[in-house]
Amino acid sequence: MDFNIPLEIKDKAAFPQLKKVDRQVVAYAVLFGVGNQDAFMRFHPDFIDASGKQMNPAGKKASSQFWNYGKVKDYREAYESELAEFLGRKQMSRNDIVEVDGDRRDKALKSLLSQAMSLVEGGADLDADSLKVVTDIFSKLGFIKGEEEKQEKPRRYLPERCSSCLYKSFVESHVKSGEIENACLRCKALTIATEHGFRYDPKDLLEPIKNNNNGNI
Repeated sequence: MDFNIPLEIKDKAAFPQLKKVDRQVVAYAVLFGVGNQDAFMRFHPDFIDASGKQMNPAGKKASSQFWNYGKVKDYREAYESELAEFLGRKQMSRNDIVEVDGDRRDKALKSLLSQAMSLVEGGADLDADSLKVVTDIFSKLGFIKGEEEKQEKPRRYLPERCSSCLYKSFVESHVKSGEIENACLRCKALTIATEHGFRYDPKDLLEPIKNNNNGNI
């Protein structure tokens, strides 16, 4: 008995226009009930934008062209029909799929999980593609934990010496060219202090912090 989940139709030669990756996109969308764009993005990571979570404009256009292609529509219909036959049930119409409630969906997922676990526990000889589908089922239902995404807070790296600080160099060069104003030089108090012998140096304007009686700064 064949335990392998069909990932493409038997007569795939009838669709020479579709590559293997095209047939995989269709199979993934049908098996997992994901949206067309999500299925297309999974097999075309080159279209993922900088966020890593959605497709860029070029990918969305390519996905739309793919799913609107007549041969893809015909292939999907043929695949859904053969998959329904494999699962021993009648093919559901699009309207039926839309009206599926949460309880029915949960039961279907549990049934699919039970079949997948039976295949693994029974030592079925799964091909690479079927094994990938089974793994995705386990992952989708939370039985396989992927690496948790870790979001690291922005870091600010300071140079070892002030002379090598690019920020300092940027500010000083723009002050010198007049593009940035050092408003301190227009300070009336600074003008009076300078007339009385004060030497202006922005690096040591503040008095150093002294320890209080408790030894705390």
